[in-house]
Amino acid sequence: MSKYQKKKQENFVWLSYADLSTGLMISFVLIFLMLDKENSSYKRDAKNSFDGFKKVNELVIKEIKKQNICAGAVIKSRPNQPETIQIMYKEGRGNSWFKGGSHVLEPHAKQCLKSFGKIWLKEMYKENRKQKIKIKNLIIEGHTNSLARAKVRGLGNEANFLDNLELSQQRAFATTRFIIKATKHTTLKLTKSFDKWKNKKLSANGRSYSDRLYKRRSISSKEDCTTKDANLRKCEEDTTNSKRVEFKYTLQHDYKS
Repeated sequence: MSKYQKKKQENFVWLSYADLSTGLMISFVLIFLMLDKENSSYKRDAKNSFDGFKKVNELVIKEIKKQNICAGAVIKSRPNQPETIQIMYKEGRGNSWFKGGSHVLEPHAKQCLKSFGKIWLKEMYKENRKQKIKIKNLIIEGHTNSLARAKVRGLGNEANFLDNLELSQQRAFATTRFIIKATKHTTLKLTKSFDKWKNKKLSANGRSYSDRLYKRRSISSKEDCTTKDANLRKCEEDTTNSKRVEFKYTLQHDYKS
């Protein structure tokens, strides 16, 4: 092979590699731009969805308070968690949702839940159809405080936790079962697909006292006792409001990302 032919072949190979590298670089840039655009679009859709469902919860709370049928129960959005509605009932004052140690819903609790369930599920269903990012789960949670009942006193923290876990699960299930039966698509004037959607999304979860609420130890204290990082030296368990039922939703993706 002549020197000229060899040099020509080497130049040809070198140019091919250069063209290939340039092509790969352009491909990576295009992929990056496409992914960045898709991610930006997702974040926008996620924020819109979160804002939409947040407004639904605000509307539900406002409407329930307006109807004044849940007397004795505190109904509000959970601080720093607008996706969660808290219903706290006062035990031992004639308006508790459950008698001590029981998971049977009292008549006034059913009256409250019947109206609440209809508004909450109907509005969530309607909003879900509007949004690009959908609801993944609708969760009804039962919570207790950490006080031991008579049958587990003296048996240790583990027995107390498990006893309260069982009770909170039973209460969450009783609440969920009642709401499912009280919200048929025919009574809400919705299509039959609502019942299928509701049954697919709803779940009941008992939390025992794993997520207690706290309050300030003294009236003069300015400590924030509503977060997970509450200063327990200045905050104490709110044994009254820790006993509650929570209604929350999660979306298909992490809307905060």
